[in-house]
Amino acid sequence: MNLARTVEIQGIARQLGSEAVIEVEFGKGCNHIPRVDAANCGMRSTLTSARARAVGPYSHGVVSDPFVYLSGQTPLDPDSGALVGGGVGAQTAQCFDNLLAVLADDGLDEGDVVKVNVYLTDMGTFEEMNTAYATRFSEPFPARTTIGVAALPLGAAVEIELIARRRNG
Repeated sequence: MNLARTVEIQGIARQLGSEAVIEVEFGKGCNHIPRVDAANCGMRSTLTSARARAVGPYSHGVVSDPFVYLSGQTPLDPDSGALVGGGVGAQTAQCFDNLLAVLADDGLDEGDVVKVNVYLTDMGTFEEMNTAYATRFSEPFPARTTIGVAALPLGAAVEIELIARRRNG
């Protein structure tokens, strides 16, 4: 085993509260080491939730400690898989229901959100989206970008993605 790999492994062991050197079969990642999780190996782990729907081959979220990156959610009802009607306000509420369900499954909530990206097919509906958005957060508000787009999957009027940060300790 070369010195760089030995030092890296000793660093991981110290993070776990041990000075022991862990023997690793390189090229297999960290999944075969029972005491080392993906976050300690610089790898990503994924999040999914039964209370959200994916419309393609992607994860609901990816953890790269201390941050949690959630994929954009369209306003799909998680039970039926149908696009929610009722305008941009109702669609914004459903997007947040889906996103916050994924966060909740990881023990996080809206207070952990640091950045939100909102995609609208009609910037004329900004105020309606903003009214629904305002019900989900309190001060200090997360950073936010709102972007006008030509179209969204399944004919949705809004899609929202976010980044959250895990709390210390």
